[in-house]
Parts: sequence; structure tokens; C-alpha cells
Amino acid sequence: MMKQYVGLDVSQRERAICVVSEMGQVIFEGRGKSDPGALTGQLRKHAPHAERIGFETGAIAAGSRSMDCCSLAQWAAINVV
Repeated sequence: MMKQYVGLDVSQRERAICVVSEMGQVIFEGRGKSDPGALTGQLRKHAPHAERIGFETGAIAAGSRSMDCCSLAQWAAINVV
């Protein structure tokens, strides 16, 4: 079972999500509404073996910064908080 690491960039209206493998490869990258049910569904579908989740939040956090989101997921893969 391959470990997965998730980066979330969350604002009040939308969020970006990126899932990377333990090797740092992007497995999934997407955006959606900041709805807990939708986020839960995406995590269950694309990161059922998530080892760690890192997130950034704020009123203007999410948007066109999905690359930052993947960087956050890769950071989560190598750093223990």
C-alpha cells in the first residue's frame, strides 16, 4: 500500500487539493467548493491511504495556486510536524 500525502489550500468559497505519492509524484490535483462533504468524498476517492495532510487557509488562500498546493503536499511527505 503506497502512502499518500495531501496538500489543501482552503478559502471560504473554494479549495484546491493535491495528492502526491511517497515518491513525490502528483496523483491527483483539483479544485472545488469549500464543502466538507465534497472534500471528504475527494479524499476518500483520491487519497484513501493519506499519511499526512497539510493545509493553508485564509479568506484569499485558494484560487489559481494549485501548484502551491502540490508543493504543500510534497512538503507534507518529507516533514513531520
